[in-house]
Amino acid sequence: MTLDVFGHQPPTAAAHLTAVLVSSAVAGYGLKRNSLSRSGAALAMVVGYLTSLAGFRFFAVLLFFFLSSSKLTKFGAKQKQKLEDGFVEGGRRTAMQVFCNGGVATMLAYCYVVFVGGDQPCLDRARFPLETAICAAFVGHYACCNGDTWASELGILSKTPPRLITTFKPVPAGTNGGISLLGTGASVAGGASIGAVMWLAWLLRNLVYEQLGHHELVRATDQCPPQWPLIVLGLVGGLVGSIVDSLLGALLQISFYDSKANKIVAAYNDSTKHISGIDVFDNHQVNFLSAFVTSMWIAYVGLLLF
Repeated sequence: MTLDVFGHQPPTAAAHLTAVLVSSAVAGYGLKRNSLSRSGAALAMVVGYLTSLAGFRFFAVLLFFFLSSSKLTKFGAKQKQKLEDGFVEGGRRTAMQVFCNGGVATMLAYCYVVFVGGDQPCLDRARFPLETAICAAFVGHYACCNGDTWASELGILSKTPPRLITTFKPVPAGTNGGISLLGTGASVAGGASIGAVMWLAWLLRNLVYEQLGHHELVRATDQCPPQWPLIVLGLVGGLVGSIVDSLLGALLQISFYDSKANKIVAAYNDSTKHISGIDVFDNHQVNFLSAFVTSMWIAYVGLLLF
């Protein structure tokens, strides 16, 4: 019965219209609040549209990531301006940043629409292995990105200097690959929050089904395993993503300390000192790679948990 109720169904015209409206509203909000540049807002509309088509749970995660990261970017802005090279008030994410933080997840959402279709009852590898893997990977991606964002925005405010993940020697705040207790804790919390949002969205969806009298849809979830381990999945994703991001940053992303500017910079000049890394990747590429690696690994973990 479950497969009949939740079988493969292409998005309806109403679903497409809803996706357009909500993605436009979010992109417009980001543009107005200076959280997105014009190019960032344009790509955010595409990301929001395709993600919304995959269902309420997917869009809820995306919306939470966008709103929480935008708010944290503005937290402690004056101190960050002193420590971060190229600091932009409000964040003002460009199309490149939107792609690196949402590109893989958007493709996962699109694959869900094409290959799974319909909003399946739950994560359950026995009955819905493909949905379980895609949803887990989606959670892993945003757990990594959200954890990295929370760590970057809060960790740089730590009163104790970070330590380079490869040597554990103290390094200046803002060094690529630098870790701290505050930053690591923020990564874990940021990742766990993504899993919690996916779980709460699942509970809310079922409640709406029940209130609307769609009892067959509610009954279809009765055989589901507990979904609260999504929080654990997100927590692990945030931690793993933070480690992968820090290792890539410490080894393959160059960091110089500019004694005149008193901050970490990526370009060499006569007042800089090399701190760590070699010049292979920039910050956008590191973010993309760490999110991709984490999402693939968390897809496997999801199949074990559910």
